[in-house]
Amino acid sequence: SPYGSYRELRAQRMAIGDNYINGGTYSWDTGTIDANADLVVEGNVGIGTTTPGAAKLAIQNSGANGLIIHDTAQSGNYDIMTINSNQDENPAMAFLVMNSDIDGVSDREFSFASDGRGISDGGWMSPADYAEYFYSEDITLKPGELVSIAAENKVKRCEKGEVLIGIVSTKPGIVGIYADDVTDAAEEYERDPHYVKVALLGQVPVNVSVVNGVIKAGDQLTAGDKGAAVKGESPKSLFILALEDASEDGTIRVLVK
Repeated sequence: SPYGSYRELRAQRMAIGDNYINGGTYSWDTGTIDANADLVVEGNVGIGTTTPGAAKLAIQNSGANGLIIHDTAQSGNYDIMTINSNQDENPAMAFLVMNSDIDGVSDREFSFASDGRGISDGGWMSPADYAEYFYSEDITLKPGELVSIAAENKVKRCEKGEVLIGIVSTKPGIVGIYADDVTDAAEEYERDPHYVKVALLGQVPVNVSVVNGVIKAGDQLTAGDKGAAVKGESPKSLFILALEDASEDGTIRVLVK
């Protein structure tokens, strides 16, 4: 360091850079530095490296965790990490990029673009089913129950003889939202108990009744009473195939296709 070496350096607030020397161009006293700031750095910062290059913050490590953010609060409504951009001309600009040579070529493996798209060279692992949000007047719908159309753009608990469209999802891997602004809609739907995630494809837990007979893996299921699936076929309904046996009323895993 041009100012010497320090084993320990303590300060209540610190500003580093030419403009901050001796309270020069910017200072807390004149109100030009945010009073909530504890550390202000002019220029680029390197952690674990002396050559940050053009990066505002460069972290280099070997064999250890590079960056850990640990939020100790147990309640509250706020973001742990936020990336803001004023980009309005290039939707392909990436918010977050991971480069790797895991496949023998040093290149980009995945990224999140500024328009919200996720792009990956590999696959994503998640719970099994694909679901979409639907509105229901009934806020008592529970995971595993069959649903049918109640009215325009609304669903209800499916009853015997009705055309079922899906199953209230227990733990969806992907949730589709029919909205112009998906992020705003997602926040609204998560808070509103009238919106339910309905599984339309994949492996899903479903409530079953054996009123039509014992269910065996491979049996086709259809709508029974009170949102439960029963043994039987319904050509107008969603195709549901039992993946597990059931000799009594309960919940089993099924395949929706």
